[in-house]
Amino acid sequence: EIDLYGKMEYDKGFFLSATTHVGKEEVGTKSYVLFGKNEMVTVVPDKKQYLKIKLTGELLEKMKKENGDPRSTLRQMMEYEYTKLGHDTIDGIRVEGIEVTDPNMLVGMVDTLVARVWCDVKTDLPVLMTIKGTADNGNVVWDMTLRDYEWNAAIDSAELEPNIPADYTMVAEAEIGGSKDGEDIIESLKFFSEMTDGRYP
Repeated sequence: EIDLYGKMEYDKGFFLSATTHVGKEEVGTKSYVLFGKNEMVTVVPDKKQYLKIKLTGELLEKMKKENGDPRSTLRQMMEYEYTKLGHDTIDGIRVEGIEVTDPNMLVGMVDTLVARVWCDVKTDLPVLMTIKGTADNGNVVWDMTLRDYEWNAAIDSAELEPNIPADYTMVAEAEIGGSKDGEDIIESLKFFSEMTDGRYP
């Protein structure tokens, strides 16, 4: 089980805090995606370690094009064959949903996929998103729910900067975005796994 909390500022980047629960143990990570530097930095405070990833190729171009626009989630999904889920009401908001089952949407990270997004019919902004998938012949299972979005929130830009303490150690540098088959993403996940005792934040 993973608890996520994040903030994003259009044109600048975003911050994501993740706490992975395995039994009574917890592993916390903080990730920063910096649009201006074309990089992502993930910090594991408990170990005083961090990982730096350079964003390149198609992934970088995609990020620059979307530029932090949250409506890009809906546009991205509609690039693939999708099924309309009709209208519903979530948290008092009138929404319309679609479903995508093409694993290519996650650039080779899964073998099977069922992704659903429900958007506010007035703004096209996501209200609820679920992603379920499998990888490695079923040995890896994804089950994610993203909700409780707060749009137009006040954000201090300093929160989007890593500001890594001097006594932290960089354990690896990697690069993702150049491999079309997702191999570079898999290699990066291996780094994450090593940093978090076998858990994927």
